[in-house]
Amino acid sequence: MSSVSPKQSEEGDEEKKTNTMENIKHIPFFFIFLCTLCMSTIYANTTVYQSTINFLHEFRNSSESDFYEEVDNQYDPEKQSSRDVIVKYVYYLSNPQKESLITVTSVGTVLAATPITYAYNNMGFRRSFVMCAFISIIPALFFPICVNAKTYLLAIILRILQGCSLAAFIPYICKLSVFIPFDHFSVPVIVFAYSHISEIFVHPIVSHMASSSLGWHSAHYGAVITIVIIFFVFVLIHFDEDFKERAGTIGFCNAMFEYERTRSRTFDLRIPYLSIYQDFRIWVIFFTSFAYGCALQLFYQFGPTFFHKVVGHSEISSAYFTIIAPILNLITSCSSVYLFEKLA
Repeated sequence: MSSVSPKQSEEGDEEKKTNTMENIKHIPFFFIFLCTLCMSTIYANTTVYQSTINFLHEFRNSSESDFYEEVDNQYDPEKQSSRDVIVKYVYYLSNPQKESLITVTSVGTVLAATPITYAYNNMGFRRSFVMCAFISIIPALFFPICVNAKTYLLAIILRILQGCSLAAFIPYICKLSVFIPFDHFSVPVIVFAYSHISEIFVHPIVSHMASSSLGWHSAHYGAVITIVIIFFVFVLIHFDEDFKERAGTIGFCNAMFEYERTRSRTFDLRIPYLSIYQDFRIWVIFFTSFAYGCALQLFYQFGPTFFHKVVGHSEISSAYFTIIAPILNLITSCSSVYLFEKLA
């Protein structure tokens, strides 16, 4: 029977603490913060519409402002003559159409998951990450002018493209895995912090901008300007110490967007999916994650509309009621990590 002396146990604990401190020293905290900020702006760019939806036109008892007229020249074969007919079309979106523009972003994320993974494996982190930013920016520039019944299909396509940008989560989490040990309990809090941060700040800012003289369009363009500024900083600031040397040798742009397969983790492992899916515990985790994600996203996506349309609060009050959930979520997650460290 073997036993471990208290002295050996203390030495082992001190060694673990020393190794942990050494690992922490090599973590580029500013780079992780910058990546999280970039991911927050991408997420925020698709979230803006969840608040501006409350500022879109309402149908007002079939008033004249709800319709637009077009002259249609119709030919009557019996009388062998043509005549001009004035046709009235609905100009503004109905409530189901407005809400559908929120939900279709998830379709884009699902469709883009595989292409973005392929892009990450072949293009590296920076190029795939910046590419997602462009995918988020370009549809957002045209979306505000397409929110009407005439261009509803185009608005759907633009929102799906915006949803594709949310697949930036894949290169984001892969890059974090290079620096952060993913077996640590606090990793989910760090990885998913961007969504809570975006929800906390987006709704109040957007509501105040939309209710001002600038109008609800300004909130969308403001989100575009923000993402451009943050990613411009991301491109300018490089976390590698040898960047200047590479930039002087092969040029700034080549150094910034060089091929990164050797430095970025790729999905080249043979994962035993069949044996994984045969484990009942995995399905329990899937179901729990699905239920949690549905409850969270339903509230995040339709919270402002619910508080405004159903409960009857103003647009700005609805925004502040909506951010209570992400604030409590973030506090609970951080508290759980703290309690786990103390009690484990």
